[in-house]
Amino acid sequence: MRAAVMIISWLLLWMPRPAAAAALIADISSHEIEITSSFTGTSLLLFGAIDWAKDSNGQRLDARDHDIIVVVRGPATSIQVRKKTSIGGIWVNRHSAVASDMPGFYVVASTRPIHATLLPEVVAAYGLGLENIEPVWSDPPPTAESGTFRRAIDRGMAKTLLFAERPDAVTVLGETLFRTEIYFPATVPVGTYSAEIYLARNGVVVAHQTTPLSVTKIGLERAIYDFANTRPATYGLIAVVLALCAGLVAGAISRRLSS
Repeated sequence: MRAAVMIISWLLLWMPRPAAAAALIADISSHEIEITSSFTGTSLLLFGAIDWAKDSNGQRLDARDHDIIVVVRGPATSIQVRKKTSIGGIWVNRHSAVASDMPGFYVVASTRPIHATLLPEVVAAYGLGLENIEPVWSDPPPTAESGTFRRAIDRGMAKTLLFAERPDAVTVLGETLFRTEIYFPATVPVGTYSAEIYLARNGVVVAHQTTPLSVTKIGLERAIYDFANTRPATYGLIAVVLALCAGLVAGAISRRLSS
């Protein structure tokens, strides 16, 4: 695999391109993840090459002064957060909130920690890192607890491997090639993704490329998913009927075994 990555990256590097083109070329091992009933997660290889000879302004660059940052962002979704409180020894939901327009998947991989690579204002301008994901509260939490709810989102998504920040996860091979692996867990949401690659130097971004990626269901899972989304009422009714039938069958079996 490593030999193939190096060959492809060198071919990409020496392809003719306009003088004003960015000094960064990257791709991903597959632009589509197919989810079946046996899907337990997968990793994709993101790789690329850098023309250290010039930047977008035609200036000479020094490979030792550069860093690579990779951001893989999933489709927007809504995330519900609940805060439990103990009342009389019983834990109950005290407050809840819904954050809209949140990425369903967000992973940052880099050669070094982002804040050691880019100026703070550059990090904020490009919206890099979990701290720069701003939720839109469609059902807001109490003002005094907004920070608590925001951190709970990060913890919950990180626990399911849907959010991650991985400094030192991008490997530079020599002074030209780079690579990193991005893991997608079994719970990865379906939709359109983007892999954003940034070439950083002296605290700023000197080149940037975006590569598309999609996660889709296939086979029976795709048919059920499409039916549930196009006919939600019918899907819900069928689910209720099947649950009732399963309960009746289980009850009949239990009575027969006990008689």
